[in-house]
Amino acid sequence: MEKLKLRFLANLGFVYYLSLIIGTLLLLSLAGYAMFGSGQVRFSGMRAILTMVAFAGALVVSLVKTLIVKIPEPQGFELTEKNAPQLWQRIDEIRRKIDFPPMEKIIITHELSASVIEYFSYGVFGKLKRYMFVGLPLIMALSEEELMAVLAHECSHLSKSHSNHFFKLYRAKLIWSEVYQNHIEKSRRQNFLITSFLFRYIPAINNALFKFRRENEFEADRMAASITSPKALSTALLRLDIWDHYLRNSFWPHINQLNRMEANAPADVYSRMYRAFQQPIEGEIQTKFIESLSKEVSLPYATHPTYLQRIESLGVAMPDVLEHHVNHDSLKSDSHPLIQAMSAQWKQLVNEKWKENHEQWQQNVKKLNSLKKEAKNASIDLTRFSDKFEDYIHLTEAIEGHQKALELIQSNITSDPDNIDSRFHNGRLLLESGNEQGADILKSVMADDPKFSLACNNLLINHALSCGQKEAAFEYYQDARRFILSFQDVMEERNFIRDTDKFIPHDMPNEIVAKIIRAIKGMGVLRAYLVIRNLEYAPEIPEYLLAVQLKKDPSSSELKAIRQAILDEIAPCWHIFTIGLTKKTLRIEYGFQQIENSRIL
Repeated sequence: MEKLKLRFLANLGFVYYLSLIIGTLLLLSLAGYAMFGSGQVRFSGMRAILTMVAFAGALVVSLVKTLIVKIPEPQGFELTEKNAPQLWQRIDEIRRKIDFPPMEKIIITHELSASVIEYFSYGVFGKLKRYMFVGLPLIMALSEEELMAVLAHECSHLSKSHSNHFFKLYRAKLIWSEVYQNHIEKSRRQNFLITSFLFRYIPAINNALFKFRRENEFEADRMAASITSPKALSTALLRLDIWDHYLRNSFWPHINQLNRMEANAPADVYSRMYRAFQQPIEGEIQTKFIESLSKEVSLPYATHPTYLQRIESLGVAMPDVLEHHVNHDSLKSDSHPLIQAMSAQWKQLVNEKWKENHEQWQQNVKKLNSLKKEAKNASIDLTRFSDKFEDYIHLTEAIEGHQKALELIQSNITSDPDNIDSRFHNGRLLLESGNEQGADILKSVMADDPKFSLACNNLLINHALSCGQKEAAFEYYQDARRFILSFQDVMEERNFIRDTDKFIPHDMPNEIVAKIIRAIKGMGVLRAYLVIRNLEYAPEIPEYLLAVQLKKDPSSSELKAIRQAILDEIAPCWHIFTIGLTKKTLRIEYGFQQIENSRIL
């Protein structure tokens, strides 16, 4: 019965559109009969008949146009049997074992990830095309067997052997989301029959997919493990987490540092990355990651299960340490043609921005030197010129380092201890270096000049959270919130939810979200989304939005009770604006569903 419902849902969009088109054609036929029935041209009511013809014709054109959407072919460096024969053959071998249909292209990307997609060339019409995207960092980071396990997992999602009902439903989501983009967001004229249907239909597909995503991840894992091995997949997932951390926090920051001294982007970035991946991962880093993954909290509507859940499903124990490997049968050296080609492509993509940033850095160095000369001039006091003083401090910190900026500030305070700007930066720099004296200084700055309230409280919030002082962080947050709400523009922006509001993914830790879920479940909530409102005024102080659906449209008292239940569960907490999901909020709910990890229940 469940499969029948899913099959019906996957085809409902086509049935609805076909019904509209057939109904419209019937209207045209009736109009034609009214005009030319019985072999006689009838001119009575001609204006009404022509109006009906025009309306029906426009509706058919509108319906067909929304379905014909030219989807651009993915661009990028194509992997072929000629430029990387061994890798191409291994991928083709995996494809055949998984029973995955032939692919249009295999495209190499710059990401530490892999994916497989398929869609029709023209929305719901045309040739069904399949593409695989494989990141070069992924190829270099993993052993051959680990790489094959990851690619087998991705192929499994769209293989003939995978859940056919889920497969068709997911394809329907891609198709109708594209129709939505084409009709709602790009078209100036919107047909009510189309918009009202899509606002209900696409969320219904998403809700159905949520039920199966996690099980499909497990199923794809099992299929990949059967092709390679459970150990290969489990170590691949762990290794990817660790290398992703390395790339974001070490490798790319180091490359960005080169931007300061070199006018052109390096032409060998992936050769450097290849050599970096040849080095063993430090044991302390491995231990830290393994410990964090073992404590990861699972959420019911997360896109993927936790690492621990995935390896338990595979029957594999959490490893104590990852074995170092340098086995790259596909890419035998850092001079492989694929590595050179992608390095050249990367340079081409970033070189213009690289030159702009380099020029900006050189100008900042010149500006700092000029400010230094002014500061040495006994007749000029930079603290009297707010903009120049701010530039002097921030440029010193960016170019010469945190310690130099702190020495400069403290020198200014020695000569002018009451200068409020110097006191603020002294407190900021001390706090950022871990000196608790900075917190007391920032509090005194706020007491003496309220205009620093938002900046000081924001620094104090982040510091308290980094130290695990949640109650203190909440007090600073409340103080900042009271301050910003004293401004009319801020209050008006935050007091109402509008259709034009924009939202971004929430940043609450999983353990806090799990407590929110526990609280609202007890209040009869059936479905819920958690996001952050993208604010124009004072975005440093976030406002979370929780949208909930109950069995019937919630009253204001029920929404207050839900918010109080959350406060009781996770107090103290940030401000959470609670709204009810109803038939009038379909557009807002559609927007929530497009935000990553917004669905929590």
